[in-house]
Amino acid sequence: MELLREKCGASYNSQKIVGLIDGRYGPDSPLPLRGLGDSNLEKMFADASTSMKEAKENSSKRLQMQNRKLQLK
Repeated sequence: MELLREKCGASYNSQKIVGLIDGRYGPDSPLPLRGLGDSNLEKMFADASTSMKEAKENSSKRLQMQNRKLQLK
């Protein structure tokens, strides 16, 4: 969130965000935080992308079911 606020909402892809977070909080940074290295962050983004796709699919399936129910009424 800090990154988005600093750059006035500039668009980032996940790799750029990983690089910026790793640079600020990764193991080689002045303020290292455990778990915020680049490989760990990449895994977090991959997991988030998978979850987002699943949520979209589930949402789409639910909408289709609702439409079918409405058609049957």
